[in-house]
Parts: sequence; C-alpha cells; structure tokens
Amino acid sequence: MKQYLEAGQAVTTHGVMGEIKLYPWCDSAETLKKVKKMYLDPDGKNTVTVLSVKTVKNMNILKLEGCDSIEQARKYIDRVFYVDRKDLKLPQGRYFISDLIGLSVEHADTGAKLGELCDVTNNGAHDLYHVRLENGDIRMIPAVPAFVTAVDIENGKVAVRPIKGMLDDEN
Repeated sequence: MKQYLEAGQAVTTHGVMGEIKLYPWCDSAETLKKVKKMYLDPDGKNTVTVLSVKTVKNMNILKLEGCDSIEQARKYIDRVFYVDRKDLKLPQGRYFISDLIGLSVEHADTGAKLGELCDVTNNGAHDLYHVRLENGDIRMIPAVPAFVTAVDIENGKVAVRPIKGMLDDEN
C-alpha cells in the first residue's frame, strides 16, 4: 500500500496573497480541510505546511506556509499534492482507490477468480468497480452490497456475486 496518496492538483492561483486553488482527487473537497501537511512528491520528501484550507465550489483553496504572493503561488500550478494516509480517516467499509486497484476479483460463492479490479469510477449514485476479465475484456460491477459481498485488502481479494450477464455476454 502506498503511504502517500494523491490528494489533487493545483490548477491556478487564488487572489494575490499566495493562495492556491486545488482540484481535489478525493470523495469531497471537505476531506482535505483538516490536513496540516501535504507533500509535493509521491514519496513524501518535499513537505509543505498547510496553514488553511477553504472549500469553494468543490475546490480547495490552500494557504501554504511561506507562500505569500501570487508569484510564489504560481510555482505550484500543475503540481500534484499528496497526503499521508495516516492523516486521513476513512469510515468503516470505505477504501482508498489506490488500495483497491489490482485486487483479485473472485466469485463469492465458488471462489473462482473472475478477473482483476483495474479502476474505480463513480456514476453519481455509487462507485463502479472496473474488472479486467481473464480474456482482457473490462466489465463494471456496481460497488453495492447486492454485488460486492466482501473487500479484503490484506489478502488482495474482492468477493462479488454477479448476476447473469454482468460479467459475460449471456442475457
């Protein structure tokens, strides 16, 4: 599991006092409001101290220590910001997408391997797990209890109970 997770990307400056507008790559812009440190590389070596985070129209406005002018803020445009996973708390039954990618997808009743979880998207109502089947085709499974019966990050498995036609071409 990655220790440092992608939090979002700086898209522009905000005002003239060194604030940065960040497009969050999390469930909600609110997720980052309590984060006090962010990182500018995926291994956590380049730390920035976050003085404040505001949420405006599903975007985050960051005020970083030592970034007090628009000129200083411009150097962050297009940079990806990372957070340490220990600084984020997930509710029970929620997972970081980066932890789900690559898990083996298995049938909940038979244990047969169906494929590998290769992506997660959201359709507005719920997440969709993209499963790469053994033949290379990609199918989607709604990440709801009716179809996803268990997620076991430690053992690298997702148990699913697909309905007829969900993972094959049968009707």
